[in-house]
Amino acid sequence: MSDPASPGASLPEVPRTRLFELPGFFPDALPYVARTTIALLLSYGLSFYAQVPTASSAGITVGIIAQASSGMALSKAFYRVAGTVIGCGVALLLGSAFAQDRTMLLFCFALWMGACAAAAALLRDFRSYGAAISGYTVAIIAIGGIDAPDGLLLSSLNRTVAILIGIGCVALVNSLLGGTPALTGLVAGLRRERERVVAFAIEALEGRGVPDDLVLTQRVSAITALQSEAGYAAAEQSNGRRRRRGAQVVIGSLLTAVSASRTIAGVLSPETPAAVRAHLVAVAASLRDGTAAPDAPGTADPFSALLLERADSILRRMRDTEAGLTVLTGGTAALPEIVLRPTHDVTAALLSAARVILAFGLAAAFVVLSGWPDATLVLVQQAAFVGLLGASPTPTAASKGFLIPLLPIALVVGLVEFLLLPLASGFVPFALLAGGTVFLVALLGRHRRLAPLAPAGLIYVTLLLSPSNPQTFLLDSYLNTTLQVGLAVVFTLLTFLLILPVSPKRRLYRVVAAISGRFERARRSAAEGQPPAVAQAQLYDRLVRALTFLGRPTGARRALLSHLYHVGASEIAVHRARAGLAAMGAGGVGVAEAQAAAQEALARLDGPAMLRAGRELLRASGSRPPAAVLQAVSGLADLVFQEGRRGRVSRFSKLMIG
Repeated sequence: MSDPASPGASLPEVPRTRLFELPGFFPDALPYVARTTIALLLSYGLSFYAQVPTASSAGITVGIIAQASSGMALSKAFYRVAGTVIGCGVALLLGSAFAQDRTMLLFCFALWMGACAAAAALLRDFRSYGAAISGYTVAIIAIGGIDAPDGLLLSSLNRTVAILIGIGCVALVNSLLGGTPALTGLVAGLRRERERVVAFAIEALEGRGVPDDLVLTQRVSAITALQSEAGYAAAEQSNGRRRRRGAQVVIGSLLTAVSASRTIAGVLSPETPAAVRAHLVAVAASLRDGTAAPDAPGTADPFSALLLERADSILRRMRDTEAGLTVLTGGTAALPEIVLRPTHDVTAALLSAARVILAFGLAAAFVVLSGWPDATLVLVQQAAFVGLLGASPTPTAASKGFLIPLLPIALVVGLVEFLLLPLASGFVPFALLAGGTVFLVALLGRHRRLAPLAPAGLIYVTLLLSPSNPQTFLLDSYLNTTLQVGLAVVFTLLTFLLILPVSPKRRLYRVVAAISGRFERARRSAAEGQPPAVAQAQLYDRLVRALTFLGRPTGARRALLSHLYHVGASEIAVHRARAGLAAMGAGGVGVAEAQAAAQEALARLDGPAMLRAGRELLRASGSRPPAAVLQAVSGLADLVFQEGRRGRVSRFSKLMIG
């Protein structure tokens, strides 16, 4: 793995043979599966020893929070505990308030579940999971105990104890067997992406062109995905907050460098002055060799100033990535103020809440009208699946990922439970049979092709196996449970297809509207606005979401993605121009007049006037303009360039979306 300690440093890739590595599986497949199996059996053993009535909940907890890295497991465990505690409190509140009124209990629970679904749609990573579990925990306790409201407190305590046992077993096994640190993968990923961005910048600076916007957005998605890894790494470190900030600086700097490289590739032309082209080549050599770049030449041309400022920005961002990596790996360095803030789709969150409320209401009506005895599991699982899967960017595909493995896993678990377990006596034979089943399912989940089905696999094994002491072997009960879980998954899938259907096209509409709206607000506002690095990260966050909803990349959809990039880049250019104009302060008469002209041209989006104001700013500032002047002129010229390239594409064109 290359370790670019300096901008151009590169170490050769050394091939290594990993022990226990299986072809077609992830490299950590066997260690992960071994840790998961041991933690699961340990949770069952402790639950049986402590005589916890809900021992299966401990196993389900292990199946849910078992992750490839210890940081991911710790992060998910924290939010599972938090969500469980909140859910237990709400369940006790609702159960005590409506102990004799099932209708009001179901109605209030549906509203609570909708609120949790909306929160889950707005949050990211395992925070979203915590919001979802705080909703369906109420279903498990209050709805599951709707026929025995006097046992809600005991049920809450038993569930909490079982979950803590499962979490403790995962933490213990990871600490003893050396669970893969999330920090290791994060550092390797950031260094890999940094090396790719450096190569991309060198190509742009030397005039060799860059990939199109589709490929570029795909590359950016690999960078933005590391924000989640930064959160997982922070969970396993004592100084995790500062290390996470270091990772955010690296990610934000890489995104800015990508944007600057793309602008250079678009603006650079045969008409660019020779001195400017020579300086760009020198900057490329500096990135490649790690040497200091020469001073930039003077210029009176706004587009040349744009090229010079963007090249300098790449160098500065690469230095920031070095500082961020130093802090991330435990060192000390001064960090710039770069805070990455996620974007939110409030409309999607409200639709998710409405969808959950309607789906749960229809499921409850089905259970009541069918007269199915002891069918509360349908409601419980319906609440869990809709809440969890509804927060996914592609909930329909996620629902199919839960539906496909149900039947084969039910058959495997049924064979183990009714043909093999009756022959076993004692915990050791049970551990061999149950552990072997878990090991097989977990291992298949680490195959690269079966990975999308992995989350459902372990959940179904632990849910359907549902060990107890003593173990009961009732085939009709097993079939009833399997049927209820299957119906819950089918109802969930139909919810996303029929009840306020989840439409990638409409979600793409909202991304387009958000990017366009932000540009219009930035242009009309006289205030400085967001820091450019923060706005840049949010733009790429939206572009990655647009890529998720775009579907098959036809020529028209590629054109839409390019259009979105140019609109978003125009917003960033406005922020850069306003930040530069604000940093200039009060200058001489010529500078003040040029500043006022630039502000007026920005408000009118008048390209020729912005270029004239840029030339006046450069002329009034002398042969070596200050950094603030260069930033302001660069923003003005970049805005003119982006507006000329984005073309005229309707925001909601059926040609582009359909």
